[in-house]
Amino acid sequence: MPKVDIYGTQQPIALLKFLVERGCMYQRDGELEFMNVRNLYWMSAMAPPGGGRNPVDPRFVALFSVLNVVFPSKTALNRIYDSILTKRLESFSESIRACAPKITTTMMKFYWHIVGVLPPTPSKFHYIFNLRDLSRVYEGLCLATPDVYTTPETIFRLWRNETIRTFYDRLISEDDGDLVKRYIETLMEEAVGGSSKDVCKDPSLFGDFKSVHETENAEVYEDLGNYDAIKPIFDTVLEKYNEKLKPMHLVLFQDALEHATRIHRIIKFPRGNALLVGVGGSGKQSLTRLVTYAAGYELFQITLSRGYGEVEFREDLKQLYTMLGVENKKVSFLFTDAHVVNEGFLELVNNMLASGMVPALFEEEEKIPLIDAVRDEVEKNGLNPNKDTCWDVR
Repeated sequence: MPKVDIYGTQQPIALLKFLVERGCMYQRDGELEFMNVRNLYWMSAMAPPGGGRNPVDPRFVALFSVLNVVFPSKTALNRIYDSILTKRLESFSESIRACAPKITTTMMKFYWHIVGVLPPTPSKFHYIFNLRDLSRVYEGLCLATPDVYTTPETIFRLWRNETIRTFYDRLISEDDGDLVKRYIETLMEEAVGGSSKDVCKDPSLFGDFKSVHETENAEVYEDLGNYDAIKPIFDTVLEKYNEKLKPMHLVLFQDALEHATRIHRIIKFPRGNALLVGVGGSGKQSLTRLVTYAAGYELFQITLSRGYGEVEFREDLKQLYTMLGVENKKVSFLFTDAHVVNEGFLELVNNMLASGMVPALFEEEEKIPLIDAVRDEVEKNGLNPNKDTCWDVR
């Protein structure tokens, strides 16, 4: 939220208060021309103060009819996620179907425990766990297939992997990581008893790249075993990459293999995104390039030049969205800290992460050829090929 100044106010909020309360504004450029705002409804959303969020001026809040949207109850969450998993496991064996309620109960115990013991702080402001994280875990669970996951131990090991990747990978201290892993071990002892050691063994390396670039083999999300099992796979991918693209001279040691597995999982998930943090030269970009190639995706990256600004960045984003929406390509967008030559870039990237789109990116006349390019496909899918449907279909 906007920073509170020495007078206890927030300047952006004060400006909005003036606009909402009085329904008018003055043109900032020129001769301060007076402008009336009519037939406009104001809707806002905010999270409660805390975790780095400042309270909003109550005089501004008083201008709205305030509705408090509470977090779903524990009973509601259990029902939602248990229904999702139960439906997904209908075609599995009886022993796997019986695990659905146990997995949901275990997941909820874990979630509420982590929310309680790892709250956000100024140094750990990103320790914010919500329904998106729960959904990510269940999204991974829904990748299970009946021919691979045949015993309760295998499905619970998948649950552990998705939980580790979703929650553990965001932690920044060993103490927090040990706390999470110990609690997962406790939960697994309750769920599978004597088999908990097999379920909780490390490393946890899951992926669908066992038959990478072999089109005749379906991608199966499975436990890939240990580092010795996945190293030949990535060595082969690296060799093929160096034959087709600019060569990279990488040494794929254990940490690199584990990071590559993590990045691959994120890239393959719908709208997956990750912030890779590390010192310069640690291999963040190289591993991203390698894993993007392994996933069969194209890599998109902006190229800075003299005078590169928001206009040029928007043009590059138009090219990216054309590749995605019109050409229907699978693309990884690699954006580094060196590319942030203008802080406004971060706002555009934030919109991409939050909603998947950049507001007002395309002019109306620019939309016409894009809409025409997908109209036939929209019609083939049995949808009304009007303007709005064609623009929103992807």
